[in-house]
Amino acid sequence: IVTQQGEVVGNHVIDTLVDLVWVEEGGVPQRNVLGALTSSGQFITYSPSWDVTVVALPGAANWGEARAMALFDRDLYVLDAGANMIWRYAAGPDSYPRPPEPYFTDVTPDLGDAVDMEIDTNGNIYVLHEDGEMTKYFLGKQEPFIFEGLPQPVGRGAGLFMNVTQVDRTLFIADPAGGR
Repeated sequence: IVTQQGEVVGNHVIDTLVDLVWVEEGGVPQRNVLGALTSSGQFITYSPSWDVTVVALPGAANWGEARAMALFDRDLYVLDAGANMIWRYAAGPDSYPRPPEPYFTDVTPDLGDAVDMEIDTNGNIYVLHEDGEMTKYFLGKQEPFIFEGLPQPVGRGAGLFMNVTQVDRTLFIADPAGGR
């Protein structure tokens, strides 16, 4: 066990774990570490070489209900379904020192049923909704996005993973209702 809810790390009591991400490079002192987010805005990093560290993200007290996170260009993005917002934490040299900026500035979409998100190499944000629908955003604006080639519709979205290598661009969706 790397860490768990209720464990004390430094002066932090670990809250409910929400999501995981691999941090190749970001606003953390070490590279290539596992990052975890808690519902109260603790950003936990782990490496066998550096052990577990915890920092409180500034402004997290204003979140509604964090459900997912993703990294893009070193910055940390948090999907906050309770606030219908994606928050962007700009990376400092080895931390996320400032409160987040709202990703949406003109229109606020309905993210109340959003369960997960990913960001591709161009900065497009893909949001998976509980009903299996996907929405796509670029620079805070919604863009058209359509699934094609599925043998049956996604019954209930639970998790999303995106493979965006130079030779393959694939979305993987966990669908408990479809048993797949």
